Amino acid sequence: MGRARRAPPLPRLGAGSGQGPWVPPRLRGLWQRVALAPRRHRRAPLGRPRTSPRRRAARTFLGRADRIVLRHRAGQRHPRGAPAGPVRQSRALRHLGGVATAATPDGSHQRGSLRRCGGAGADPRRAAAARSPVGRGGPAGGRRRLRRRRMGSRRRWPTRCARYGGAARCGSPRGAHRRGLGRGRPRDGPAAAAPFGGPAAARGPRHRVRVPAVRLPGPDDRSDRAAPPARLPQRSHGTMRNRSVPLGLAVAWAAVGCTAIAPRGIETAPPTAVAPAWRVPDLGPPPSLTPADIARRVAALADGLPEGGAALIEAGRAPEQDYEPFRPDPNFAYLTGLRREPEAVLLVQRTPSGPRAELFVRRRNPAREIWEDPALGPVEAQRLTGLPTSPIDEPRTAARLDSMRSRLVDPQPRLAALRAVKTPVEIDRLRRAVVLTVLAHREAMRALQPGLHEFELAALIEYTFRRYGADGPAFQSIVGGGPNATVLHHPAGDRPFGPDELVVVDVGAAYDGYAADLTRTLPTSGRFTPRQRELYTVVLAAQKAVEADLRPGATWAQLTRTAIDVLARGLTRLGLVDGPDATYDCRPGWRCPQWQLFFPHGLGHGIGLEVHDPTPPVLQPNMVVTIEPGIYVAPSLANRLPDTPDNRALRSRREAVWTRYAGLGVRLEDNYLVTPDGAERLSAALPREIHEVEAALGGSSPHTADRQPAVLRWRLP
Repeated sequence: MGRARRAPPLPRLGAGSGQGPWVPPRLRGLWQRVALAPRRHRRAPLGRPRTSPRRRAARTFLGRADRIVLRHRAGQRHPRGAPAGPVRQSRALRHLGGVATAATPDGSHQRGSLRRCGGAGADPRRAAAARSPVGRGGPAGGRRRLRRRRMGSRRRWPTRCARYGGAARCGSPRGAHRRGLGRGRPRDGPAAAAPFGGPAAARGPRHRVRVPAVRLPGPDDRSDRAAPPARLPQRSHGTMRNRSVPLGLAVAWAAVGCTAIAPRGIETAPPTAVAPAWRVPDLGPPPSLTPADIARRVAALADGLPEGGAALIEAGRAPEQDYEPFRPDPNFAYLTGLRREPEAVLLVQRTPSGPRAELFVRRRNPAREIWEDPALGPVEAQRLTGLPTSPIDEPRTAARLDSMRSRLVDPQPRLAALRAVKTPVEIDRLRRAVVLTVLAHREAMRALQPGLHEFELAALIEYTFRRYGADGPAFQSIVGGGPNATVLHHPAGDRPFGPDELVVVDVGAAYDGYAADLTRTLPTSGRFTPRQRELYTVVLAAQKAVEADLRPGATWAQLTRTAIDVLARGLTRLGLVDGPDATYDCRPGWRCPQWQLFFPHGLGHGIGLEVHDPTPPVLQPNMVVTIEPGIYVAPSLANRLPDTPDNRALRSRREAVWTRYAGLGVRLEDNYLVTPDGAERLSAALPREIHEVEAALGGSSPHTADRQPAVLRWRLP
């Protein structure tokens, strides 16, 4: 296809508004008279209403647009007795380009249907009318004058199409309106609940139309994109200011050809590869933690205590500065479900009569509530947890707790085993945390480009977390580009991304205290370079190899060995190490494998109430873990080696290869739920393959977050 001609600049409609649409040269003078007409009214003769030049020009333009449409309709029909053949069009309509050329089965071309504003292809009845003669009366070869007739409050379809919604009304069958629904609103269907042009479109006065209500589709409108939810404002890839234009201009936009014009205020993305559409799974309202769930957790802890033993679990003290957020001890939050109650204590005992638990919390303090959120108090805490609750700020409470110290047992080993196997409520929380993290990752993929700063990408991610109901980031967001991608826990700084760099994005949302942890490595320029692709392929192969071995009974040591074998062979193939089993002098008297220079951390960890929940030695069903292999070629790798003869020889052999890959870091991390027969990748919706990642980059994918209404119902009370 040829390169599209750039439209010349046009005058603005007024202060604070964007430029108007492209107008054909034949009507450009009229357009400029309308756009540049002064606002002052000319004094009219006595007894006659004042009419501004702008209004008169709009009416003139409206009349011309009506004549164009009526001529087109007349040109679509053959007069009675006329020979078959191409239908002559009006000169103005041919100039405007509003008639499309359709190929017929015999190879000829038939002209006579508007591109998007209806025509013969918009309605079967109009298609039949276009193929039939004019009908009664009229000499052969002549042209019958058509008059616009009124049917109640309705007009003929072409004018109504242009007036009430532009492209949104094109092709609607006759009779799709009725008075009870208001002008321009369909009888039924999803659009019946909102005006044309989107949920946020405002209806102006009768003779003025808001542009969003007549929004014309741009080149970036795709049929495979899902419609925006009714609860969220409709967005495009750019911005379009809310401005009013005369009705005649709106009619002209529709009459000229709805798809041929796009307002200058709408910025469209280039036609590149589009990521596959993804929609949030509708998990429904989140289940709540009931007192029965809390009683089962407390009883499970008590069963692990010795006879007569007791466990004291504290929520933690409030921060010294009241503007700092309070994070409860994860064990206390697991047993009680309370996450905003500092200085609370849970006492669990194993008695001959069975498990016994008691909760101690602060009283309500009106003077303190001026500065802080109100405390629950004993009554409300007992209602939420179902546990006997007492005030903690009583002297006898302190005496009772002091008397129990000789019987206290460390509950950490027992609690670690309990927290490793997730309950159905916990699995639901983690699923939602993962989905929110996937949403944020996809938004980051859309926004990534050279010149963007690390903190800007991190801010977008954390904003997406909060907007859709997350507690916030579960940990400090890790965003590192270029050489910072080789730093394992690099906090987002003010460094801009350069072209052809890799960016490691390691983030996670917290939902009701439960944390997700997902990592992706992205190329800033939208495509992986050959060297980047080589490292990425090795890391992805290692993760897939471990993923295939995830099942109940697998040990963490076996999974780690699987990942190391794949990484070591890949590093050897790239020339970064001497061999899978090659070593170097890591410290005096110690020999370490060379692959540790490029993979210095563990394979993964458990997730739950902590980002790094205790890692289980043996996998069991309903455990949730992360798998995160990586390769990091730091620019200063050669200088980190201790100065020994063996290390100097290694450096001389491999330094050229290290330099070729210097500054590249790749890490992939996904979250997995262990099932009875394998594992489920909870983050499967996040692009991981090279072609998936490249398709999601550069702003060519849909607005994922704005088109996911399901997550808006996840907010907890």
